[in-house]
Amino acid sequence: MPEWKTIRVRQELATAAKRTLDTGRYRSLSEFVSEAIRLRLDELKQSHEKIAEKQVEYPMIQERLLYTPNHMWAMVTPEGKISVGLSDYAQRHLKGIAGIQTHPVGYEVKKGEPFGVVETWMFMFDLCSPVSGKIIKINKALLDEPYII
Repeated sequence: MPEWKTIRVRQELATAAKRTLDTGRYRSLSEFVSEAIRLRLDELKQSHEKIAEKQVEYPMIQERLLYTPNHMWAMVTPEGKISVGLSDYAQRHLKGIAGIQTHPVGYEVKKGEPFGVVETWMFMFDLCSPVSGKIIKINKALLDEPYII
């Protein structure tokens, strides 16, 4: 039989849990915790499914990507524009992404120079442009939800 362990929780969490229990929505603390865990696992599953879907997309276009030593790629689109991104290798190794920042649309970038940064819990990773040109579009979804990188 598993051994019970005592854990510490922040006072704010304990207070919030008590307020929720006082509403009468849950019969016990264990019911409240069970639902919270279930909801969090559902959340994680959905985010994992998004990542898995994204990983399925990349192998189909990898033969059209040109890579740089600093883990960036460039791809010529059917419209003749160039899309850039971060290599799968770098994406897998950037743990705990907190945010992504880039220069604004219209900014002139030079090959090899930073045009943005990926911020993780531990460090900042410069996004260096694989080509020279002007930023004409930024993936807003990536700025709003950086973990989808």
